[in-house]
Amino acid sequence: MKKNGRKDKNKALFIERFMAFMIDLFLIYLITSFVSYPFINEQKTEELNHESKELVEKFTDNKIDMEDFTLDYVNLYYRVSRNSGITSLIIIFVEVCYYVVYQTYHRGQTIGKRLMKIRVVSDDGDLTMNQMIFRSFLANSLLIDIFIFIFMLFSSKYVFFYSSALLEFLQYLMIFISVVMIAYTQEGCAIHDKLVHTRVIREK
Repeated sequence: MKKNGRKDKNKALFIERFMAFMIDLFLIYLITSFVSYPFINEQKTEELNHESKELVEKFTDNKIDMEDFTLDYVNLYYRVSRNSGITSLIIIFVEVCYYVVYQTYHRGQTIGKRLMKIRVVSDDGDLTMNQMIFRSFLANSLLIDIFIFIFMLFSSKYVFFYSSALLEFLQYLMIFISVVMIAYTQEGCAIHDKLVHTRVIREK
């Protein structure tokens, strides 16, 4: 954001936002791993991992062609996703609680942002729950995760596979564009900041 034609010196730096993101990602991983552990079928997971290794070995040893490999891979990908469905649902729930609810009621700060001494602020006054919902849908890929989960539940394995691939491509494209915007624009705002009228600033 500019003030009197000059670059806003209070904006959070890219490295500060990146470090906060990595800290939050690690915390989400720890929480979801702990909560979802009782629901994981370890035997089934090991079986699917073994099948995956066998499939790759068959392809690299030219025992199956590309067409058979693709068909088997789509089927295996679908089975792996179904097997980890509860974990995916737990991740979505934890992310909503952490990135939306917790962050809104802690003045735009997650634990990662607090450690890096940065926070989200609104350009329109007080930060609202609606802003944090829509921001997290984009910034933390919540919307894409929800769509992938719905496709996994209600679509065929082929629709699920190709829809997931497309959504994940869009997710990585959005991340790339946002990184460029944060690192190289004067405002330092990502796509999600622009759309919901927020900024990430340093604590005074």
